[in-house]
This record gives sequence, C-alpha cells and structure tokens, in this order.
Amino acid sequence: MKLAHLVDWGAFLFVILVWGGTYSSTRVLVGAFSSLEIQYVRFTLAWLALCLIGRGTFACRNGRDRWLAAGMGLTGVAAYQFLENGAIFYTNASTVAIFVTVGPVITAVMAHLLAGDRTLSARFLLGAALAAVGVGLVMFNGVVHLALDWKGCFMALAAMICWGFYSILLDIANRRGIPPLAAVRRAFFWALVWMLPLALFGLTDRGQVALDGIFRLSLRTPADWARFGSWRVWGHFLFLGLFASAAAFAAWSRACRALGMVRASVGLYLIPVAGVLFAALFLKEPLTPLGCAGAACVLGGVVLATARRKPPRGA
Repeated sequence: MKLAHLVDWGAFLFVILVWGGTYSSTRVLVGAFSSLEIQYVRFTLAWLALCLIGRGTFACRNGRDRWLAAGMGLTGVAAYQFLENGAIFYTNASTVAIFVTVGPVITAVMAHLLAGDRTLSARFLLGAALAAVGVGLVMFNGVVHLALDWKGCFMALAAMICWGFYSILLDIANRRGIPPLAAVRRAFFWALVWMLPLALFGLTDRGQVALDGIFRLSLRTPADWARFGSWRVWGHFLFLGLFASAAAFAAWSRACRALGMVRASVGLYLIPVAGVLFAALFLKEPLTPLGCAGAACVLGGVVLATARRKPPRGA
C-alpha cells in the first residue's frame, strides 16, 4: 500500500476517533455553557489555529470560491452544529442517533440527484441499513429510551440535510483543487460570520430565554466570566477547537477527496462506536454485550457499503 494511501486512511481513522470523543467533552461543558457558547468558542479557537498554521495558503480566486466557502461555513458548521446541539437539548442523544443513521443515505441521495454521483446502489443501502441497526444497538447499549419531541426531531433531520449539502460543497472544493486546510479555514471564518447574529441575539434579554436558553450568551457578571477560569474547561475547549474542529475537519476533507464523499460519509457510522468506547474508558459508563454486537454490525455494514465494485472482466 502506498504511503499516500496510508495517510488517507490515517486521516479517516483520526476523524472517527476524535469526533467520537466530542460527545464526552461536550457533555462536560454543557452543564456550565449553552450550546451556542460552546459552538462559538470552539470554532473561534479552530479558526485562529488555522490562521496561524495556514496563513496565506488560500485566497479566494473569484466570487465562486467565496460563495463556496460561505456555503460550507453555513451548512456544515453554523447550521449543522446548532441544529444537532439543539436536537440533543430537546430530545436526547439516543433519539438523535436514530436520525443520524439516515445521514449517509441522505448524503448519497442528494449527491446522486444534485452531483451525479453513482455510489448509490443496493449494496450501499444494505450496508447502510446494517450499520444503522448497529448504531442503534451501540447508542442504546442495552437501554432503550426515546424522547420524541417534535422540535428535537425536526432539528435532527434538518441537521442531516445540512450535512448533505456541506458534503456536496466539500466535494466541489476538492475537485477545484483547494487545499483542505485552506478550505476549512475559510469555511470556519464564514461560520463565525453566520453565527454572529445568533451570538448578538443571545446577549439580549429575549435571547437569554429563546428556545429554552439555546441562544443564551452570558457575559454580564463576574460569575459568567469565572466559568472560563478552569483548566479542565479549557482542556475540553482546546480539544473541541484544535482537534475536533481544525484538525478533524481538514482531515475529513482529505479523506473525502481520497475515498469519495459518499463512501467516506458511511464511515460516520463508526463515530457512535468510538463515542461509547470513550465513555466507557473515561466516564466509566457500562459497555453491554448488546453494545458490542452493535459495534460488530456497524463494522460489517461500513465494509459492505464502502466496498468498491469490481470492474467486469475484459474492461
């Protein structure tokens, strides 16, 4: 196997492991910070880090590049992250996981209809279905608890659609030869721009209570600022900003370029498996035999869905 191919698969596995660990970090922070606060601090740190290591690597060549970066920032960061966090707030992680399982299929259908991608097939759908069943077993881990609040369900489905649009825009950026670090840096800049009105609204009295406090941005009292005084808090913020955002989004861009956008999206089924393993290791949550069986289903489904078709003989 060539070195470049190993690096591509390394980038893919890095993303799965890191994004699997975001669940534990976010759950620690959500007790003291709102979803919007976590999101804004996380991607501000990520953008600053990418500015330091990738300064001057990509300047928008024309209006199309600017709209491309703005669209990626809106769909894959600002809208997707806000909707997913809001969905978990109104329902729970298990319920959102059910909607997340349709994400790769939504991406495949959108890519087929909007970008002419030919990955969608019966084998792909069968593998995705097997992996989806595995995700359900892993997330429930022996305990089935659904909270079907309509606001949370709508946000979860909308988040998956936003990720589908982001995947298509990312594929366009890769085809245009934009370096992954540069594309992600520009996308994060635009994400902060798109989130600025939400942040300003969150500072107002109405924003403090809107959607049960999801928009809340509290910087008025010494106690609000004291929340940032813990090294433990900054450790989680730095993990989310530097690793789960800056590094992982760039690595995901490289993985999608090498493996194909739709096939790489199926690998997202592995994230709940990594998340449960991290929770078992660091949060001492129990790992049941049902959860282990689910992990095996996920692995089998991902292998089935991502296997490339063999060319016909004589082709």
